[in-house]
Amino acid sequence: MTGERDESPDKVFDFIKKKWATYFPDFHINKQKPQEGLSYCRPQVLVIDSLNTLGQAAPKTMQEILYLCSTRCLLTIAVLDTGPGIYSDHQWAPSEYLADIEIDFSYDRPENYMIRKVWVVKARFQDHADGFHRMKINPKPSDKAIPNPLNPLIKEGGIFVFPSIHRHLSIARGAIDKFQKRKLECYPKAIETPFAAMNNAIQGGGFPSGACSLIVGDRGGMKSHLAYYTLLRFLMKKDNESERAIIISLRDTQDAAESTLAEILLQQVDDNGMKLDPAIKNKPDAEKFIREELVADDRLEILYFWPGYISSEEFFHLVCTSVDRPGIGKEEKRRPPASLVVINGIEQLSARFPLCDKESMFVSGLLSMLTVKGITVLVTSGGLANLPSQQGGVPQGLLPMSDLIIEASFRLLLAERVWSSGVWFPSSSEYKTPVAEAIAQRERTAKGEEPHVIYEIVREPGARECRRRVLFYMGREGDPQGFVKGSVYVRPLPDEFPHGIRPE
Repeated sequence: MTGERDESPDKVFDFIKKKWATYFPDFHINKQKPQEGLSYCRPQVLVIDSLNTLGQAAPKTMQEILYLCSTRCLLTIAVLDTGPGIYSDHQWAPSEYLADIEIDFSYDRPENYMIRKVWVVKARFQDHADGFHRMKINPKPSDKAIPNPLNPLIKEGGIFVFPSIHRHLSIARGAIDKFQKRKLECYPKAIETPFAAMNNAIQGGGFPSGACSLIVGDRGGMKSHLAYYTLLRFLMKKDNESERAIIISLRDTQDAAESTLAEILLQQVDDNGMKLDPAIKNKPDAEKFIREELVADDRLEILYFWPGYISSEEFFHLVCTSVDRPGIGKEEKRRPPASLVVINGIEQLSARFPLCDKESMFVSGLLSMLTVKGITVLVTSGGLANLPSQQGGVPQGLLPMSDLIIEASFRLLLAERVWSSGVWFPSSSEYKTPVAEAIAQRERTAKGEEPHVIYEIVREPGARECRRRVLFYMGREGDPQGFVKGSVYVRPLPDEFPHGIRPE
């Protein structure tokens, strides 16, 4: 501290030089150090806070002080206020070019919410990250508070800087050739959907590996069920015991997502009528399996983003941190980074995260970053594939980034056509089974129209238009013998099957 506020710049510099003469004898950095037994306080850092207070200081004096700093191995930090409404009369512009590192601190107030930003204007002789980076000051988390799912790796408070989206994309762009080659070598096969009828309808036999697949359509169309069931089958496959998966939930909390996964594990049966784990008999057992065998073992991570003014840089960085980190399972067993990511409810982006929605590159950048790493991405979204985002469609950038697009819609269909044996049992050899007889009885007694969920393959990898359809049906009370309540059944639909109409 130099003392009085009204001291002239010359007095300030004289004070600094006097201190140097006292505590820092005049020897060059290449000369020998003082002999043993002679010691003094060696200053290492000089902070000038701020240059605005020095007024009309002569550039020659500033150059002298900078010379002293450079020859005495001092770290010199100068603060200069240049924000809106601040008049700067320091007239030191020529000297600013002498700085090796220039960092600009500023802020925006979108939606009356202050966003602190950091911009590395220049960093001489070293690489630095381009773009504005989000700076956030977090308080120390309370030991009694619920862990913040947005910051699962933050154990204490302080200043945190989240890299810009441009930084992440630059890194991904530099590694794209390596990752694309690795994707072709390590991910030759698609990830099968849980239903044979849907695998047969998709050219390639399922969700393309290392690419983005979009499941879009009406609310209540079982989109989350399809994505979550695919994830469970992927993790519980014997060959995938070391794989990790992540659910990025924009709608359901972690407890709600775990409950949904447990319901699927308990009720859903495959095409042969078998559950994923026959040993699970009730809901508590299913929830215990999800939490202890998948979540606690770090094979599954559920990121729930609470609605708020989360900046796009923070959201983006937290996702990158989760997908890139190696998993640590039981007994400190290390697992590879995530290979499957489910983004559930991305249509909630504009309503829950307005700052992220305003970033035009947010969705496309996020999906590019994930797929360039060879990660398979399943995205569920409400809305219609043929409408723009402002008119009830999907968020901006999602359709162009999706290699596979599947659209779900409710349709009013003639009940007798839905329950025909040709839909449920295309093979004539299956007509004589007890389930087939129950279906035939349902076909004879069915009348009127019923709403059903139809999935249509809108686009396949390679931008190929498809338009093959399958019927999605969830078992309920009163169904023919052989159906399980809460389990989804998928049946192929022939081309001549009527498209039906949307219920009002």
